[in-house]
Amino acid sequence: MKICIICFLIITTISCQFDFEKTINVDEHKYYDSGELQKVLKYKNSKLFGIQKSYYKSGKLYSKEEFKDDVRDGIYKTFFENGKIETYGQYRNGNKVGEWKEFNENGKKILTILWKDGKGEYTDYYDKWKISKTGILNSNENEIGFWKSFDENGKLTDSLFYKDGLLDKTCYSFNERYNCFHFYDEGEFLNSFCLNFKGDTLSKMIKVGDLDLNTSYHENGKIRLVGFFDDKTDLPVNSWKEFDKDGFLKDSIIFKEGKVNEVYQFDKSGKIIREKLDLNLNFESINGTLTVE
Repeated sequence: MKICIICFLIITTISCQFDFEKTINVDEHKYYDSGELQKVLKYKNSKLFGIQKSYYKSGKLYSKEEFKDDVRDGIYKTFFENGKIETYGQYRNGNKVGEWKEFNENGKKILTILWKDGKGEYTDYYDKWKISKTGILNSNENEIGFWKSFDENGKLTDSLFYKDGLLDKTCYSFNERYNCFHFYDEGEFLNSFCLNFKGDTLSKMIKVGDLDLNTSYHENGKIRLVGFFDDKTDLPVNSWKEFDKDGFLKDSIIFKEGKVNEVYQFDKSGKIIREKLDLNLNFESINGTLTVE
């Protein structure tokens, strides 16, 4: 009798253990509010497992990605609605690995990121396959170290230093007319200045509270244009003034919420000769050019 009871307990235990370890596969379908299929999610024992798919409202495939126990592991692809690949890459245990690629709707490669040891070597391309931008991403996909940008002729236009996605230390920008030097402290702008190739100062910018004071100069060193930018929006604010080469005030422009609110033009005696509110304003602070039409 004792032997039978023991046998019954053993059989019951094995049976319960078998039921507990049984695999349960479930497919979940999600829909747009308008009724079209949006996602098909596959679960294994209540965790995302296998290939997950999402769709455009048109029914065309938008993405395919592989999961293992709720973690991305395997191929990741997104598609344009015309069926061409937009993004292609791989995950391993939740981390991006190997070469990731992005394409435009015509199938041309526009971006690659080579992931290794938690860092991504980023390269952005023009349509003609020429390099537009290069730099390094950390595991959080924030920029770190020096990032460089180039024009379509391959000339360097910017060299920016980042610390965990924030501009930091000394950054540079270049073109055929000037070199600019910008100074930051972990994302906070401090000041900047731009020189022509003779070494003459073309413009400078200084942080004043929540505003950035911009001043640009004529070749003779006299002030050409002076005014403030909002430090957060980079939009011109308050009063901007333009002077001629002899130092006489030419124009005064009042900005409100980044838009021109009032404009006055002066003769050399300081008398207002023109007031205009409906106008086309061509504004480029780096060269101190201001054209009122």
